[in-house]
Amino acid sequence: MTGPAKIPIPGELPLLAVPDAVLFPHERLTLELTGEPEKRLVDEALSGDRFLALFRAAASGEAMPRRGTAARIEQMRRGEDGAVRLTLLGVARVDAGPIVRAEPYPVIAASPAPAPSGHDLRIEALRRACHASFGELVLGGPDSEQVEIASRLRTAGHFADFVASRLRLAPDQRRALLETEDVELRLEQLGRFLDREKTIRDLQVRIEERVKTTLGEKERQSFLRQQIETIRGELGEADERETQIREMDRRLTETVLPPTVRQACCEEIVRLSRIPVQSAEFTIGRTHLDWVLELPWTSASADAIDLARARAILDRNHHGLGKIKERVLEFLAVRKLKRDSPPPLLCFVGPPGVGKTSLGLSIAEALRRKTAHLSLGAITDESEIRGHRRTYSGALPGKILQEIRRVGVRNPLFMIDEIDKIGSDFRGDPAASLLEVLDPEENRRFADHYVNLPFDLSEVFFITTANSTDSIPAGLLDRLEIIEFPGYTPEEKVRIAEKHLLPKQLRLHGLTPASLVVRRRAVRRVIDEYAIEAGLRALARPLAAICRKRASALLGGDRGRTAVDEADLPHYLGTSRHYPEIRGRRPEVGVATALAWTPSGGQILFVEATLMPGRQNLQITGHLGEVMRESAEAALSFVRSFLDKKGAPRELLEGHDIHIHVPAGAIAKDGPSAGVAIATALYSIISGYPVLHNVALTGEITLRGHVLPVGGVKQKILGAHRAGIRNVILPLRNLPELDEIPSEVRRRIQVIPVDRVEEIFA
Repeated sequence: MTGPAKIPIPGELPLLAVPDAVLFPHERLTLELTGEPEKRLVDEALSGDRFLALFRAAASGEAMPRRGTAARIEQMRRGEDGAVRLTLLGVARVDAGPIVRAEPYPVIAASPAPAPSGHDLRIEALRRACHASFGELVLGGPDSEQVEIASRLRTAGHFADFVASRLRLAPDQRRALLETEDVELRLEQLGRFLDREKTIRDLQVRIEERVKTTLGEKERQSFLRQQIETIRGELGEADERETQIREMDRRLTETVLPPTVRQACCEEIVRLSRIPVQSAEFTIGRTHLDWVLELPWTSASADAIDLARARAILDRNHHGLGKIKERVLEFLAVRKLKRDSPPPLLCFVGPPGVGKTSLGLSIAEALRRKTAHLSLGAITDESEIRGHRRTYSGALPGKILQEIRRVGVRNPLFMIDEIDKIGSDFRGDPAASLLEVLDPEENRRFADHYVNLPFDLSEVFFITTANSTDSIPAGLLDRLEIIEFPGYTPEEKVRIAEKHLLPKQLRLHGLTPASLVVRRRAVRRVIDEYAIEAGLRALARPLAAICRKRASALLGGDRGRTAVDEADLPHYLGTSRHYPEIRGRRPEVGVATALAWTPSGGQILFVEATLMPGRQNLQITGHLGEVMRESAEAALSFVRSFLDKKGAPRELLEGHDIHIHVPAGAIAKDGPSAGVAIATALYSIISGYPVLHNVALTGEITLRGHVLPVGGVKQKILGAHRAGIRNVILPLRNLPELDEIPSEVRRRIQVIPVDRVEEIFA
């Protein structure tokens, strides 16, 4: 086929769909593309005839537009960020035919738009009228020469496209002109658009002139305003200020407020009645009064506490977490017996994705309370909590009162996420402001800088979340009741995936259980090799990938029921990214397995030691912190003392350098709990005895060989279980904490308690 410029255009064109993209013939357009299919489309078009079909991307639930533009790639550049920047030249209108090919990018059959039609004399009259309007619109501007170019265009259709491409039209207006076949109708539409643009231009000019006059005559305006007020007073007419004052009085009368707040509002209204309504001070005062009147000073949700219903909600939405649920139900029981009991100040601590925030939402559902939410990640400005002082027109209350106003009650359940990631700088310390918000002794009279009136937060049920308590400021930590979320065991993850995650992903991807089944063996392998993290977000992602593949196959014609087994996972998810850490390992001399705690859950670390001829120097590598380095020095001193007492040859203890390394050197590591593992690795390299590869150790060591208790035992044992470890050496004084370990994990891991390091060497 042939476009208007007689350029041959292929009958099949690659489809490039871009939101709000409308390109007229003979117009140039620059686009930036970041998607891989689009980049591949461009590369293959450049290697061929450089043609493509540019269509507007259809919105969700909308059919693809029937008309677009055949365009030729004039220029292509690749940015440093990998994006592709194209310059396209519109060639001709084309109508979309059937899709010829869908992968790796769509290719459509394209046909030329029908030839323009219309009455010649009327078309010429419309063209002249549009040309005159276009000339008036751009006369004296930078586009004046475009009028001359437009007059030399041969066809009315080319003229209409040229003028439309030079106007600031909305995407819908451009699309209407592109899809109109009849040139006469197209020129009529263009004329209406030109008239509208001229009206807007004239109004803009008048406004600019009026603003210039206003700014130059402030004193004159002030005098005239006084005269107007006098005239209105003589005529008995109410001015704008009186109208607003009456409206504020009406709202104050209808709103239930505490006496001190009502008194403050009355004084503010009296002050505003003496201020000109045009002044910035009146606007600031009116905005402040609106905020005060919209806060729920007395509105509250009535707690409807039903312990059986609350337990059912918690069990329905969350698997496991028995002790945490019990703590919530204890609070509800106390609240039912004593209505005015203060709510607890809970802090859910655990790895990402273990259900901290979602449990808070379930508690709100059980209490029938509304939910407010605030994330403190990277907040460093105190004003985000307590608001800005009311000294300029852009001031606002802090996020606490903003959320209280949004939910409309003074006793919501308030989720404060990422409390461990709060910062501070020259603008203040938000943690100090949070003390006033959370402390039950102080939040009865919380003073926001903007509202500047005491607001009672004592009935708000605050729940905070964090990944670790290490970075929570000490003053805040002292007021929080820490509830730890240790993460889920593989067995719990399997049940959660089958009961919650997979049904949710099926719904999100438009699938049903009749079209996709994921076998339990496949779910277990996904957990072991594709989602070993303690939380559930990493597990949801591969399940979503399986659903996407199935949805694509379903639209491709595969209507049967698909059952995904573990052997099918490489097809759906690719090569496994994780393996059990001990897979393929054997007992080695000088290598011990340590247990570590991280904000993402428990993990295992390998401690390696090697012996070299030298002068008894100790070298430590692996991005270790000061505490861990000191622990390594103490371990070496104990091992040398122990071997000396056993009568080991002096040449083993002298004349050698020792190098201790903990792999994954890019990750910072610190803490004393690796002392036992370091001592074991040192004893192994010096004595020549290998360390069992399926045994992990944790515990702090002293120079006398005592093994001291450590923290994070539950998370560490769960991490050992995920890594495939079956034996754990633990400080004797940590033994009571094993009661918190799920029974299925305790059955699979043998815990060996020790009180002294010599028990490990025996």
